[in-house]
This record gives sequence, structure tokens and C-alpha cells, in this order.
Amino acid sequence: MSTRATSVASRPRVLPSASTTNQSRRTSPLLGNSVRIAESPRSSPARQTHPVAQRALSVEEKARPCQGFGGAAPGGALRRVVSWRLSVRCAMRWSSTFAVLAFHLCLAARAGSPAPPGDAPPFPLERVRPGLTGTGYSVFSGKEPATFQAEVLGVVNRGSGLQRLIVCRLSGAEVERTGILQGMSGSPIFVEGRLLGALSTGWAFSKEPLCGVTPAEEMLAVRDRAQSGRAAAERTSGPPVGWDGFVERALPTCGSSRAGAPAPAPPNFHKETLARLTDSGFQWTLASGEGPTPSPSGPPPAAPSAGQMVGVQLVSGDVQFTAFGTVTWSDGRSFLAFGHPFLELGSLEMPVVAAEVVAPVPSAAIGFKLCDAGVPIGVALEDRPAGVFGRFGGSARMVRVRAAISGPGLPPREYSFEVVDNPQVTPALAGSALALLGSHLDDPVQAKTLRMAAIRFKVEGRADIELRDQVFSGSTGFVSAAEFLSAALDLIMNNSFEPLRPQSVEVRIEVAPGRSGFHLRDAWADRSSAGPGEDLEIRARLQAYQGGDRDLSAPLPARALPAGRLTVTVGSASEVARLAAAADPRPPKTADEVLARLAEFPSSRSLAVAVFQDQPGRILELRRVGDSPPSIEALFGGRPLAGSSKADARRLVWLGTVDAGAPVDGTVEFDVEVRHAGDASR
Repeated sequence: MSTRATSVASRPRVLPSASTTNQSRRTSPLLGNSVRIAESPRSSPARQTHPVAQRALSVEEKARPCQGFGGAAPGGALRRVVSWRLSVRCAMRWSSTFAVLAFHLCLAARAGSPAPPGDAPPFPLERVRPGLTGTGYSVFSGKEPATFQAEVLGVVNRGSGLQRLIVCRLSGAEVERTGILQGMSGSPIFVEGRLLGALSTGWAFSKEPLCGVTPAEEMLAVRDRAQSGRAAAERTSGPPVGWDGFVERALPTCGSSRAGAPAPAPPNFHKETLARLTDSGFQWTLASGEGPTPSPSGPPPAAPSAGQMVGVQLVSGDVQFTAFGTVTWSDGRSFLAFGHPFLELGSLEMPVVAAEVVAPVPSAAIGFKLCDAGVPIGVALEDRPAGVFGRFGGSARMVRVRAAISGPGLPPREYSFEVVDNPQVTPALAGSALALLGSHLDDPVQAKTLRMAAIRFKVEGRADIELRDQVFSGSTGFVSAAEFLSAALDLIMNNSFEPLRPQSVEVRIEVAPGRSGFHLRDAWADRSSAGPGEDLEIRARLQAYQGGDRDLSAPLPARALPAGRLTVTVGSASEVARLAAAADPRPPKTADEVLARLAEFPSSRSLAVAVFQDQPGRILELRRVGDSPPSIEALFGGRPLAGSSKADARRLVWLGTVDAGAPVDGTVEFDVEVRHAGDASR
């Protein structure tokens, strides 16, 4: 077959392949490189030369979006337009040879696909104006980033001293297909070879792919602050927790067996904290639980570069709580990511893991990237309003939790997970992880009795603390157990006296089918009064859930009690403990006393007996001031002093327990009279 040569300036014509002819243009399905063949006007049909032996080659490369697989090719590969001036003879004969050559050109071009600038300078915020266009990078599948385009619409100023936001409209095949996704947070956008900032904000149900971009200058300030060492000594803490606050949360649902009513969910389970973390992109996942998670083997993966994915974990191991995002800036040793905070926790340590996008999940609201967490690769060190800063390599300081769960019909399972060491979030995360384990047992909604046989806390610089026999009954037993664990950690880490750092927690849980517990029907003393040297006996009648009655008795050492009329309260350990904490005249005054009280916390399957004495007075700085003279009362009468309150109430004079074998519901109160020798008035 012969062709007629034309001038170089004439319209180019594609060299036909073995299976395709008369095409004006052909795009490589691997990369999208177009090869155009121009015929020479001086070539005659009878004098076409060999396409390799006689050719004059001129190459013109132009950077433009790579069109392959029907859309923009990942990595922003160049589409190289190669203009060949040559004389062609027997085009069909050489088409297969040229196809092989084009194939290798495609591979070479793909290997040299442009990547985000590794250490680009920031684009000055004062130069940002509507109409600027740039290129962004984010992973939509696998590990390699694809490109998208961004057009600046303007800058939103959030007030003096607050973070500013660059608003952009995105375009590109991937963005138009999926919209803005959770997991794109941190995706770098470059304008004129400079880093404009990180994609950080999207709006649900937006009809256009609009996003907010955190300025690069503000993110780099986080890096500079961390590298200068100014943030190293900071450590956030949660609200201070007193002993009475712990008691309020510790056993909110024990004794829920009355009338078979399901236990309500604990009301103070850090719902706001967990909701904010979930809104930030954190996702719960659960491993198999068949033993500890294996340690990674082999060489560590390469540090992700700008545009690639990472995961930040607040819980790791058999239970994971991970947020996936995109690296904005990296120098191979440290990185910036996300472009927004999680909880603005400041300086802390969170594990960073490699991440891979399994698939994008578009949504009419806000979609997300379905990601898989990989091996640890570094530590996040700063959680600031403008983003997260961290370093590659090393490991984060964590609180290790081990949970052993057994019971009839359940194979013994041991779980191990680690929780980030931060007083503000550790209690909530540890409790939530335990609740997640319970939700994945067989028949999670079936009524069951859960016994925390032992809970051991290892606290840095202190003796171990061990609690026993905390029992929870009902369909939400694991939730109540998780709340107990969370409350105990909250008390340890956020006590009012000194910072304490738990190193590990060990929990042993026994699960039995069915509901168990007692309802307190009545309680009384064997006598209404006790004379000098006499003691009393407290008796209680319990009704088992769907069972018969049971009587219990406990001695009351009246000789050790103050003289006068006293109020005896008999009932569930949780309710009596709350009343006792509110009336205790000796609240803990040191961190060691807090730990000692925690170690003495009664079992929830106990029947508790408390004795109170009416004592009008005031509470001043957690101390009861007895009957005050009129001059002192006058000081309080006009304007109350800080830390004071009127407390015409009772004080705790004695507290005891007796094992009931299961949680008890209900309380009963009655009065007794105590007389001592030499008391003439009695």
C-alpha cells in the first residue's frame, strides 16, 4: 500500500495499526500518549522509504491532562504529542512494529509521571485572588495520587485571629465522578508551582464540588512551632473529676433487673467527644480477636509523599479507631496532613499507619474513601486548628488494654488494643472499644449477665489498683461495663491533685446467659434502739428476678456509732455509694487517697448499708463546718463565699456491705436510736 506525501504543515494523519485504519488520531490505552504521523508533500507513492532507516524526527512535548481509560490518568501524566516527519512505505507492514515502539514510549512516560513538588514554597495568602487555577493531588484508588483542577473563588476570613479559608471549585474526571470525599482532607493544591494549601472542608448536598482550603502558610506554622520545640511540653487534660463524680458514673445501671426492664444507656458516655471524632473521619474497625495482632515483618514502607494517604489512629490493635487523610507536605522525615484538627488536642502522640484506598464511595451528602490501614510508619505529634504534624519512624506512647472474655457457649477470647495516652480522650476511647467488643459477641441483644471479675490498673509510679466483681445485667451489660471502665480511667487521669499516667489495663469478663439480680423488698433492724454496749442487726428481704425470696442479715456495730437518732439506708451498692459520697465528711485530698478509694470501691453485687447523722452546717472547700456561731453565719448570709454552700443535711458515719451474689435494685431507709453509757439524757 502506498501513500501520497504532503507538506509538514498539512493536517497530520495517524499511522494505521494492524486492526485499525483511517483513524485521524489514536490514544494509548496505557497512558494516553498520542502519536501523530505527518506525510511529506515531496514523497511520491513509488518512492517511500523505510520508516526507521530514513526519517527526520522532531519532537514537541506539551504538558496537558493525560486522557486514558476514558478520563484523567492517575498521577497527572503528560500527554506527549510527538510529531514525526518521515516518509512511509508499506505502512500496514510496519504498524505492529510501531505499536511496540509506542508501547515502550508509554511505559517510559508513565514512569516519569509528574508528582507533587516535594518541598514547594507556600503561595502567599495576600496574593490569592478569584480566578487563580491550580492542580491538586489525591488518591482515589490504590496508593498513587491522581490529579484534579482547582479554581479559586475567594477567601473567607473567620474573624481576627481565626483561621482563614480559601474557597475553590474543583474539576476533573475523578472529582466529577465522586464529588468531595472524606479522606481528601489534606490533599495539596499547587498554584504556579507553589503550595496553595490543603483541601480541608466540604459541604453536604452541594450541587457543585466546592471545597475549603486551609492556607499553606498556616499549616507550615504548625510545622515550625513543632520543630522549634515550643509545643513539646504541652499536655491537654480533661475536666477535673472528683470522687462523687466517679461514683455517679461508675454504676448507673446495675440492679436493672427489676421487672425485667432493659437497662438504659449510660447518660455520660462521652457522646460529644466521640461524635466530634466521628465527624472528623474516624472509623471503628474490629480485628478477628484470635490472639494479639501480629507485628509487621519485613522492611518498613517508604514514607508517603504529598498527595498520598495516611491513617492516624487513636485506638490500634485488635480494635482500631482510625481517621484516613492525605499528606499535604513531606520532606521524608516529617509531614503535615488533614488541614483541619481532630479535637485540637495540642501536643500528643498518635500512631500513623500506611493507608490504601480500596474504593471511593460517592454520596449525595458527603462520600468517603473506603480505606484499609497498613503497618505503622510514624507518630503524629500535633493536633492543631490548621492540621496535623508528625514524624516518620518511631512509635507513640499508648495505654495498653487487654480484655479476656469467656462464658458458656463462648470460646475464650483475648483481645489486646492500645489507646492514645491523652486525659481528654483516653477514658472515652477505652470504654468505647470495650463496648465494641461486646457488640460483636453472639446474640449481642440477648439478655445476659456480665461480671467484670477483675480490673487491674497499672499506674506509672504507683502500686497496682485492682477492683473485683462488678456485675451488670441486661441487654446493655457491655455498655454499662464500658462506662465503668471509662469512669475509672477518667478519675485516675483527671483527678484534681496531680497528673497520673496509666500504663496498662487488664480486664477479665465472664458472660452468662440470662438476667440475674434482686429487688430489695424490705429492710429493718432487729430493734429500734441500741443501749450502751449493744449492737444491732440489719435484715433485708430480696426477691430474685423471676424467682423466690431470699433473706440477708448484716451486723451493725452500734457501739462504734455516735449517740442519738441515726438514719440507716440499705440498698444497691450504686445508690448507697452515691449517697455516701455526697455525705462523706472526708473527701480525698491527694492523688494517693483517690487511688485508695478506687481500690476500695464496693462490688456491684453487694447489698450496702450506710448510717447517716443529721448535722446542720456548711460545706467550705469540701470540708463540713459544723454549727457556726451567728457572727460566722452573718458572713455567709449576705453574699456567699466562693466554695461554700448551705448543707443542712446528713453526714456519713458508717458504711458496710454484704455479698448478695447479684446486683440489687432499690433502697430502704429507717431510723434507729443509739445510747452510750454515761449519757444522762438517754
